[in-house]
Amino acid sequence: MSDRGNRTELFPARRLGTVDYMRTAGRRSNVHGLVEIDVTEARRRIEAIEAETGESQSFTAFLVCCLARAIDDHPHVNAYRDWRGRVHVFEDVDVNVLVETTVRGDRMGVPHVVRK
Repeated sequence: MSDRGNRTELFPARRLGTVDYMRTAGRRSNVHGLVEIDVTEARRRIEAIEAETGESQSFTAFLVCCLARAIDDHPHVNAYRDWRGRVHVFEDVDVNVLVETTVRGDRMGVPHVVRK
């Protein structure tokens, strides 16, 4: 995606209040949300590529690619803060995807990591 290299940065002091809040909020239950996105244009383009090339295209692969590119554009989403207050920003983007497969006759999702 890019050749920025892994790097370590100081954690901004202005974000320490957020960290304290998150520690307190971490003791609460999580709230999950659903998102609705219009993928009509993406589906149309994938179908056009399939018609042109004759090869089947994966919509999941398209979504993984979009996610990885968005994270590459915003590298602090792909970072973590260590116990010394430094922020570690990674060069590569890894995406975890559940791939449906059949195991002993049962269909199940198996995690697969798409690296770099």
